[in-house]
Amino acid sequence: MKRTDAWLTFKDDFIKEFYKELPTSKTYQEAYEKIEERYAAIFNRRRFKDYGVFRSTLSRWLKENR
Repeated sequence: MKRTDAWLTFKDDFIKEFYKELPTSKTYQEAYEKIEERYAAIFNRRRFKDYGVFRSTLSRWLKENR
């Protein structure tokens, strides 16, 4: 955990980190959990309720940012 992870509070940055984590993860969910762990280490809570909520957010984000 790095203190510089505080910017993970921004949805865009959280999602970008998710994509950076994908090549080293076996599944999408594993990549998501790695980023959630970093977020929770700083803020003592999860950014998203669960993986399903994250996927819904990701889907909306992709539609807005294409």
